[in-house]
Formats: sequence, C-alpha cells, structure tokens
Amino acid sequence: MNAIALAQTLPVSTLATYEVRNAPGIMTLGEARSIINDAHQAANPWRQTRKLAHCHVAWGLPGQERALLQWLQKDGTISAGLPMTRTALVDILNSDVLPSRGRAFLEELLALPGSSDNHARSLQAIATMATQKFLRARGDKTRQLLVSNKHGEDVITGCVGSSYNDYPHVQLMDDMIDGLPDGATDWQVLSLRLTDNVLRVRFLADDRHIGVGRDHSIVQAEDGKLIPAIELWNSENGHRAVWLKSLGYRALCANGYASLAEQAVHRWNHVGDAERLRQGIAGAVEDIIIQSRGIADAYDQALDIAVDDAWGWMQDELADFTRAEAAAVQDALHHDTTSRDAQGQPRLLASMLDAVTFAAHDIHDRDDGDLIRVEQMERAAARMLRRGQREARDGMLHAPIAD
Repeated sequence: MNAIALAQTLPVSTLATYEVRNAPGIMTLGEARSIINDAHQAANPWRQTRKLAHCHVAWGLPGQERALLQWLQKDGTISAGLPMTRTALVDILNSDVLPSRGRAFLEELLALPGSSDNHARSLQAIATMATQKFLRARGDKTRQLLVSNKHGEDVITGCVGSSYNDYPHVQLMDDMIDGLPDGATDWQVLSLRLTDNVLRVRFLADDRHIGVGRDHSIVQAEDGKLIPAIELWNSENGHRAVWLKSLGYRALCANGYASLAEQAVHRWNHVGDAERLRQGIAGAVEDIIIQSRGIADAYDQALDIAVDDAWGWMQDELADFTRAEAAAVQDALHHDTTSRDAQGQPRLLASMLDAVTFAAHDIHDRDDGDLIRVEQMERAAARMLRRGQREARDGMLHAPIAD
C-alpha cells in the first residue's frame, strides 16, 4: 500500500462473507438479507456535511497513533476529530482537493525516515499544515462525511459530494426481492461479500439448488454447464453505482461469468430521488433473468467451438492482465475442472473462458481480495466469448500466426 495508507489510517474491513464452495450449507436470499441488515445495525451509519475549508487532516498528534480528520466548530474550537479508513482518506484528498502532485508530495513526505521522534513529528506536522492549506483553498466545496461504528468507535469510512443520494444495502435487497417472483427469498446465494466499500451478492436465477458435499466441495450439477444467475452490486460510500447484472454460474468449480453484452447490465448512479432507483430495480429484474438464460445458452455453444492453440489465441485478450494473472490463467487452462474436447485436451472456446474466470476467483475473490478486479477479468472472458463466436468458422478457431 502507498504511504498515505501507512499514515495511521484503518484498513478497509470485510463485514460479511460467504462462498457456496467453502460453506457447509446453503444460504438463501432471505438469509443474506438478514446478514446484511445485521451488519447495517451494528455499523449504525450516519453522516455529516462539512465544508472542506473548515477541515484538516492531522498526523502525529500527541498521544494519537492514527491520523484524524478535524474540523472547526461553531464556538471556534477544533473538534477532537475522527479516525479514517484508507478509502476515506484518499476520498478526502482526491483531485478536488490536492493540486497537481499534491498527493505524491504528501506520500513522499510521510514516507521519509525520521532520524528521531522529533524529526518524525516535524514531518507529520508539515503534512498536517500542507493538507490544511489544500483544504482551505477549496472553501466552496462541501462534502458528506460517512461515519460508521467500528468496534465501539466512530470511524469515517467515506467522503462523497453533497448531491450523493444514500441507498442502503438493505433497501436494495428489499426492492430487488420485491421485483423477483414469489418464493425468491428461498433462492440460493452463491456468494456474498460485504466490505466498508461495496456489497456484492451472487445468486441463482430460479429455485434450483446446488448441492454441497461433506468436504464443502460443490457437487457437480447440470453436467458442468452454466446455470443462469444474477449479480447485485452497491456501495454506500460512493465507490460503486447500483448494478444488476446477468451471470452464468458453472457449478463444478464456482466460476462466475460476466454479462455477454452491455445491455445485460442495469446501472443506476446514487443521485436524484431514491424512488427512481427503487422503480428501476423493479423494472430491470425480469430482463436480467432473461439475459442470464441467454448467457447459459451461449456457453453451451462455446462447448462446441474448438481452437487449435488455446493459449496462443488468448494472448490479445490478456494484454491488460498482470504477469501473475496471466500465469494463473495459463495454469487454470490445464486445471482438472476446465472443459475439454473429445481427446481430453483444453482446446475449446469454453476451456479458455473457464481458465480466465477460474483464475479471477483463485487470485482475487478472497476476503482480502479485489472484487472489482474479479469483475474486470470476468468481463474479459465475456469479450473472449463474443470474439470467439464472431471468428469461429465451421466450429473452429485458429490462433494468430506469429510474424
């Protein structure tokens, strides 16, 4: 993490997590809603509006090991301040506040090794004064500070604009369930991840259930084909719009797939009337269910498209992957659960999709992982599927020939 994260901020917390492939039993949508509500009640979130010109970030206060956001009070005194998560500090010191190279200056300043305690305190004092100057220069900016209770202490978890409209996770779950068919509270949840920043829930798009073995491994269903599923995203601190997205879920190894087309994603920003969000969710649910069935059908077609060199054909799609991600995809191509042709080789379009999505979950879909990156890698798989469908001739794909 960068030096700002080392400047006495709190890490982003995982508040709830569930994965069907790691759990001893089945979770339903109704149970997921209860877990999310319990987390909301424990956090007891609230917000306050502050002018940035009245605030500053204080590092290295006597007897205080954490950076605090303080503000000027009505009586002219400075508040005791509140600690922040790493996300909140970066939100506060974003491009609206810091000038060009301003954040880099603070990072480098706070990262300098102190030759003594006094030297270190001097560096932190300079950072405090610099931040105060930057904030005062943006006196016309008003922000909402999002505050939650963590272990009995109020902590700032985000900073959003004055027009940001709150749409709690629990309200979103209620609105979505209201739009689903009767009995949807019993639909099976595949994955639940709730952090300070985002909520992601994945669940099957009908009333079928995937069995879980005694060793918590998923029992193969539907002959390893994709099962229609739905994904929901939200954020209460400005880090994600509201999303409803169609998925395909491969029961054998808990792979998720991105939507096959942009119109399969319904997205709403946190602005305007909350009723607009509620009506949008209700109207989108039916379309998402239909789209998820189309993804499952497209994957079935990918099982019938062969490729002469899977790794060679994939290279263009992996251009934006890190070296570690690409290596994980290459390993996953030969994983036991990857789809194979009649000769037992991973030389199908479906094999390549399996490899990318398996790698995404294997690397990033953990308690400390990057859910946004999982979604980006799944979208790469979706692009790969569309490209493969376009380029296939007589059920065959050919890797580019190197010059």
